[in-house]
Amino acid sequence: MLAHPLAAIPLKRLGAVFVERFDTVRGVEDTHALERRAGAGNALVVFAEGTFREPPGVLPFRMGAFLAAARADVPVIPVTLSGTRRLLPDLSLWPRYSKLTVTVHPPIIPAGANWHAALVLRDTARAVILAQSGEPDATVR
Repeated sequence: MLAHPLAAIPLKRLGAVFVERFDTVRGVEDTHALERRAGAGNALVVFAEGTFREPPGVLPFRMGAFLAAARADVPVIPVTLSGTRRLLPDLSLWPRYSKLTVTVHPPIIPAGANWHAALVLRDTARAVILAQSGEPDATVR
């Protein structure tokens, strides 16, 4: 996102925090920053797949936001965005006219502050979103 000024500039002005996906040490630091923000009462919006690609399918979710939620003891509220693939196709700079549906699901309360609780949050949120998305499961081959 940082490479796309049309997205990066407004997101930075909104106070968006970008999480490093490829450098493990920085990714851990970024997860701790998310945890501090969540613990301070800040609402976080996280795109847990960490990327967007052309082929259809819900990708695996990354753990950082779920670990931060479990450690900060805050609920995860899954949100399904349907129609984004048509609205903004991969490699396209401009959105197309398309219907976009936003579905806000009930909160998922962490059952602890450990890794296992974070895994349950992640897997539950992904299952809810996958069921509503109309997309295939990209982890099934």
